[in-house]
Amino acid sequence: DGDGTILTSNSSVGKILQCKYAIKNDTSSATGTTHTEISSDFRITLTPTSASSLIEIEFDVQHGMSTDYVVTFIIYKSSSTDMSSPSFIQTPSSTAHYGDGNATIYTNARFSMHTTIKVLELAGNTNTRTYSPFWARSGGTSYLNAYNSSYDYQGTSNITVKEIAV
Repeated sequence: DGDGTILTSNSSVGKILQCKYAIKNDTSSATGTTHTEISSDFRITLTPTSASSLIEIEFDVQHGMSTDYVVTFIIYKSSSTDMSSPSFIQTPSSTAHYGDGNATIYTNARFSMHTTIKVLELAGNTNTRTYSPFWARSGGTSYLNAYNSSYDYQGTSNITVKEIAV
């Protein structure tokens, strides 16, 4: 439309049909180059009300890394609430490497930072699905909601899943 009138108070386009979230404020750590689920506490199960809805998944994570390694985040979905047989939502052009995902962070020293990962998908159907963030690293240890193994400089992380009318 271009003139800004499409989103009026009477419009159903852009309306949030449902929103679910999870917050995590405790700490954990992980090692390994295989994508693993960060925490089952982040699993969000959603049943879209329309096949034409846009699903927005936003993951805000506070994380640290023990040394100068790469950490990769990816949002997976599964038709099962236990996240068995998960699949990519927004697939990168390559999925052959631990570093392929929705966000990749590298620094040349250990670090602590906050990262936001947002992925989108068209619902395509009204089947129930579960979303959850996964991570991998090139080496070392990743820390959730903390800077290091002493769990210093703690923070919080959260995930939000929204169904939006398009």
